[in-house]
Amino acid sequence: MAPKAEESTDHVRKKVLVTRESFSAVVQVKVGPERTFIIHQDILCRSAAYFKAALEGGFKESKDKVLELPEDDPEMFAHFELWLYTGNILESHESVKDITWDVLTRIYSFGEARGIPELQNAAIDVYIDKYYASSKIPIHLLNSIYENTLDSSPLRNLLVDLMTCEAVLTDSQWFDEQTQPLYPQQFLFDLVKSLYEHGAGTKNKVIEFKALRSNYHVHDDGKKERHKRADSESRKVSAYYTICEWVFHQRVQGDHHSHQKVDVKIPALLVALVEAFTFVDAACIQIYQKGV
Repeated sequence: MAPKAEESTDHVRKKVLVTRESFSAVVQVKVGPERTFIIHQDILCRSAAYFKAALEGGFKESKDKVLELPEDDPEMFAHFELWLYTGNILESHESVKDITWDVLTRIYSFGEARGIPELQNAAIDVYIDKYYASSKIPIHLLNSIYENTLDSSPLRNLLVDLMTCEAVLTDSQWFDEQTQPLYPQQFLFDLVKSLYEHGAGTKNKVIEFKALRSNYHVHDDGKKERHKRADSESRKVSAYYTICEWVFHQRVQGDHHSHQKVDVKIPALLVALVEAFTFVDAACIQIYQKGV
């Protein structure tokens, strides 16, 4: 049965550029403890500099035509293999409901780690379609996502924006005893900064994620993702003062220091979690107060 329109992934299909020579040699890729994939070497090497270096760089792998990826997931790699030949991470008869959030996240993380921006973009597109098909945000994977992606990862940005724009955070289901351990400290940091920016009017609310899916793509041949965490500290400093500003205004609204009134509705538990962080304490607020 053909996928429904809202589950379709036709927009992520693309023509893979190959030549006759692309099918002249094959390599074995051993993934996980016991599964082996047979892939055409040229097609694999075209996908990422990582594979080109391993298989054409004079290393043992280039001589043996065997590449071992013991830490990677075979189910995830099967989707990558399909993408290599078709430009799609799902088969034509599959819908976004046929792939789990976990495997989809692994595909994205693999693309980021190996420097394959087109794979990341394909995963993002399916991520957005799967959200609309399920109306669920995979918060159970936030710890894994934040452990395995860069600070500037578009996947992080997508999840923060979904929580900001789609979740009713005043609903206790998001921050009860069961869900609290699911949120990494950095994610809460990013979420509060996003909520503040929306409340202050400095960031527009995303109404239709499908229409803006390219905002979460990697552009310029993946340079956005492959750079090291060079901007991490500056981003943290900026967010540090943004959150201090928000906490300060929440505490002193009506005071003569409160020259900018910000209306942001955030659950009390989230406020408590933020205030528990070392970068938002009484000393921080005092520093900010002296500067206004």
